[in-house]
Amino acid sequence: MRRGLRRRRLGHGPPAQRVAGAWLEVSDALRLAGRPAGSHLDATEVATHAHVAAEGRRATQVRKAAPPLDDLAGLVNQATFAPFATDEAQAQRAGAQAVAYADELRSRRSWWRRLWWSLHPGPLRWSRSASRRRGEPPSSA
Repeated sequence: MRRGLRRRRLGHGPPAQRVAGAWLEVSDALRLAGRPAGSHLDATEVATHAHVAAEGRRATQVRKAAPPLDDLAGLVNQATFAPFATDEAQAQRAGAQAVAYADELRSRRSWWRRLWWSLHPGPLRWSRSASRRRGEPPSSA
């Protein structure tokens, strides 16, 4: 069911809606990692928070850097304030960035937390009212 949710968020609807779906994927990933973004943060601040969350507590380990979300934050702002200016390529790029970030964040967890991440039903039932208060565009899922 979670794969279906991701597919609907990133593959169906107009480009602005798919950008919003990508943003929800990042939001869910942060929440699953135990580092949810505060409801008072705007998109740029959430991108900064996501970068810090990806670094984790063990910054001494040599790891590749998590994909930056600055472009995605800009696309979210564009999709929110100018939804008809968002095109197909931007929606695909937003989806790819969100998936890459979530996959990298998941890969940094222990084996049992990665297993729980895959099975956790939370994204299927989490309320999206907090995301609307943050100014994020609503999703269809």
